[in-house]
Amino acid sequence: MLVFKSLSVLKSFHLEQKLVTYARFVHHKFHLVKPSYDTDYLLNPANIPEIQHNIEHRKGVGNIQLVHELNSKLRSLPANAGEAERSQLNDQLQAELRKIPNRTHPGVLQHGADPKVVRYYNEKPSLGEGAKVFEFSEMTKKMNIFRMEKLGNFTGHKSYYLTGELAELSLPRRSPRCR
Repeated sequence: MLVFKSLSVLKSFHLEQKLVTYARFVHHKFHLVKPSYDTDYLLNPANIPEIQHNIEHRKGVGNIQLVHELNSKLRSLPANAGEAERSQLNDQLQAELRKIPNRTHPGVLQHGADPKVVRYYNEKPSLGEGAKVFEFSEMTKKMNIFRMEKLGNFTGHKSYYLTGELAELSLPRRSPRCR
């Protein structure tokens, strides 16, 4: 624990700490990795119809023609072109590539517009004819171990009390030690 002899020492210490903290905050930058796109596939003119078909079947956003135009402009820039112009074209190309959806598995396209159930999880058990399913409140009311109604004038509308075996089950849940 630090003990300061005067208020001025405390004030300067506080300012130094604040500056160090601020400097750490300012100089800490996240270095996010830029996304890498499959440009061999996306910029191949033979794949344009397939990519256009994929765009139509997915989210409908993206313009593969514009991607090819921007790429041809970027490649046709002269070597003495300004770095700002090259950077601007590259940023536009990256923005348009970001809009193109990922490839779709051919098996998904065979299903068409109708969804297909692949697998069921946690299926409900099939009950026999005439079987009745009860809710928790109905079961406990019939067993007389849980009450929510007619509790008196001193309790609120969300009050309840447990009796019998249900009260015994809740006892270890409330106390830190099981009895």
